[in-house]
Amino acid sequence: MIAKRTALEREFGAYQQNAAGMSPEQRARVEEGLMRKQQELSSYGEKEAAKLADEEMKLNEELFDNVSGFLKEYSKGKSYKIVMNYTRGTGILFANDSLDITREVLEGLNKSHLATKK
Repeated sequence: MIAKRTALEREFGAYQQNAAGMSPEQRARVEEGLMRKQQELSSYGEKEAAKLADEEMKLNEELFDNVSGFLKEYSKGKSYKIVMNYTRGTGILFANDSLDITREVLEGLNKSHLATKK
């Protein structure tokens, strides 16, 4: 994408340098070609951004599923009724640190991830 943008910028610079010596028809033809390439580049960027957003959504869903699955197993034998996300903006204004199981969950997730890779 960056290489395509740089190439288009070079073409535009070359056009600006040579435009004075071109006929109106030549300038119109070159300008039309540059505009078309700009639209193609913009369309390409939008498609790639959409692909990236889709991939990010899939990865987030996979992460959520993995964490949820782990927590379901992890909570067996414990008295947990609910596990909540505690970050700014979640609606939880205070949580006692003794309720924080983040470290335990991360260690367990890492162990289960390593076990699945073997």
